[in-house]
Amino acid sequence: MSSSTRQNIVIVGGGFAGIGVFNQLYDTIDASKYDLFLISDRDYVAYYPAALRMSISPEDDLENQVLMKYNSRFNQANKKTIIGKVTTIDQRSDKSGGTVTLANGQKVEWAFLVLTPGGRWEGIVNIPEAKKDVGAFIRSWKSKVEKANDIVLIGGGAVGIEAAGEIKEYYPRKNVTIVHGSDSLLNASYPAKFRSAATKRVIARGVNVILNDYIDEWDECDGKVTTRNGKFIVSDLVIQARGFTPNTDFVASSLGEETITRSKTIKVLPTLQLGPNHPRIFAGGDVIDWPEQKQAGKVAFHAAVIAKNIVSMSQGKGAPAIYKGAFDGIIITIGKTQGVGFLRLLWGIVLGNWFSAWIKSKNLMVEMSRKSLKLDSYATSS
Repeated sequence: MSSSTRQNIVIVGGGFAGIGVFNQLYDTIDASKYDLFLISDRDYVAYYPAALRMSISPEDDLENQVLMKYNSRFNQANKKTIIGKVTTIDQRSDKSGGTVTLANGQKVEWAFLVLTPGGRWEGIVNIPEAKKDVGAFIRSWKSKVEKANDIVLIGGGAVGIEAAGEIKEYYPRKNVTIVHGSDSLLNASYPAKFRSAATKRVIARGVNVILNDYIDEWDECDGKVTTRNGKFIVSDLVIQARGFTPNTDFVASSLGEETITRSKTIKVLPTLQLGPNHPRIFAGGDVIDWPEQKQAGKVAFHAAVIAKNIVSMSQGKGAPAIYKGAFDGIIITIGKTQGVGFLRLLWGIVLGNWFSAWIKSKNLMVEMSRKSLKLDSYATSS
């Protein structure tokens, strides 16, 4: 088939979900007809489950392990990575494809489009987009944590708990406080017994926990913060540990506000298509509007559904694969040797320190995840 008649499958977002779709399609799409493009606004891949330890630990030099490298697999004749930010999506009137436009003006045509743009985190996990800027970011946060005596974390979800655990692991004498707007840590999608267990383990680690309260604003120069309920907390460092904001503004401005929810997640069908008005556009990862916890472990299931449907549609068939959800479980580290886990099996199983440390807490599954994503390590590659 001549190059003029070749078509593109374009994936927007180079995180776990986007790379998962790329790898699923790598050997299954007809390479004689389709080129595969992965567009990422980062020139590296950030392994977020280890980002907190990377920016807190005074002992471990994790940057070259946590930041992962695109290798030759992602830059071949018909399978390429483009570093850039997508700003606009255009769809042809017959819905058979369209183009995406990058911030630098580059246009890439698509016959199938996959949206996995991820989101923006706050504070200590707001890792810069360019690898050249990450080292300074890490050093800055390590210095802030090391110099602080009284640290307040806003938000008691998994990020807040793990941040508190990392600080206490390396600086056990520092005063660490989590302020969380519920009667237990985590959110109400988890059963009360797991949330209670997590709260007790965090307190046992020496962390102060303030529940049913919020911090709306602060000035670290004051040496204290005041909660919404009027409680004063001594603080020389405030770390935001709330949830992320989906990078979906370009989706809404391009395809219409009706394609996203009020919380900026993308509305999808069980086939993970955006709907009948956008039959060749799919979405996956943390940005989809689906009743499940946003976890890296679930995106492989999104990728499998998306890839199967694209392959089928590329052969002139329908979209047969349906996403029915994924196994629900979580392991939250509280330092290198402690943690708490939950498996939604039977009556719901709560797991303690030994299991959490064995599975995740000690090494954060960095190497295993890198291999599964088929990426290189900056620690070992030139």
